[in-house]
Amino acid sequence: MRIPKQFKLGGIIWKVILTNHLLNEDDEEMNGLTRSSDHSIILSINGIDKQEFELTFLHELSHAILRSFNPYIEMISEDDEEGYAQTFALGYYNFLMDNYDTDAVNTRNFIDTCIQFSPDYEMVKRVDSLNCQYVELSEEED
Repeated sequence: MRIPKQFKLGGIIWKVILTNHLLNEDDEEMNGLTRSSDHSIILSINGIDKQEFELTFLHELSHAILRSFNPYIEMISEDDEEGYAQTFALGYYNFLMDNYDTDAVNTRNFIDTCIQFSPDYEMVKRVDSLNCQYVELSEEED
């Protein structure tokens, strides 16, 4: 899976920062942190394997999504938010691993490059394979 250096979420640019050590308020090592204040995700690369790194990114991305699009997120406990973020991260990870060759496809742009609407939004085209050959959807596929 390709982890972007930055991404746009809700019209805001978020940056991804890598660090050798990331400590929580109790000076314990942690794998990731989402800071809404400066729109950043910080990921530790210390003693972490590829799968755990990817899951950590998706977990932190889930926090960013929850905080960006859920106006009631402040009303739930930190433990509940952690549970939601981990559930979403595991779901995203399994979906991506089971359905896409994530090293070959830039999944960050998958929807933008593989589905295209006509200017009047009445006709949808889809990509036929990765060659970006657009084909019109038949009536049955709509």
